[in-house]
Amino acid sequence: MVLLRVRGFTQDDAHILCRPDQLNDEICAIIEFVDDVMKIFGFEFEMELSTRPEKSIGSEEDWERATQALLQALKMKNLPYDINEGEGAFMARRLM
Repeated sequence: MVLLRVRGFTQDDAHILCRPDQLNDEICAIIEFVDDVMKIFGFEFEMELSTRPEKSIGSEEDWERATQALLQALKMKNLPYDINEGEGAFMARRLM
């Protein structure tokens, strides 16, 4: 397979609905999926974690839970990552 005229590809958001006790497994599964797909095409990628922005919706507790779950998964996978302090999307919602 040949990709023509592709200058770059960015997938910067996903919506995954799960219980808090499923966060780590779901995040690890997504990391594995992305890694597998990127390897198929021979692409390299970098990981970044953006934290809660000044203007956001959702509780600080939910943001902290989400941030810690992401950090834990990155550390479990032993992946290098950068932190973008305050650059997160404006929302974090708890459905349950």
